[in-house]
Amino acid sequence: MVIMMNDFFNPMYIKRAWCIFETYVCLSKGLPMTVIVPPGAQADVARKLDNGAGLADVQKKFFAIDSKHARATKPEDAQLIQDLIEQIVGFEAVNQQVKVELLRCLT
Repeated sequence: MVIMMNDFFNPMYIKRAWCIFETYVCLSKGLPMTVIVPPGAQADVARKLDNGAGLADVQKKFFAIDSKHARATKPEDAQLIQDLIEQIVGFEAVNQQVKVELLRCLT
């Protein structure tokens, strides 16, 4: 699975219900996962890290992954995904697995 992260400091990916759920499913099936980012985002994080800031900000964003309150274009899609998560394993388990793996891929 390829994950396109729009940036590190305000990543839309970790706010989207489908994205979080897809990442969880990929992990639960043991499938390979790669995170890619646009060149501008790579340059931005490199610049901030060079200035002694940034890593804590990135980690803070990813620690805040919240599948229970993640959004979808259609609210009914978000509810369907949240119901699946609740039935399968629970929000905390999904949040934990996804944030750990995404942070591993980014560092």
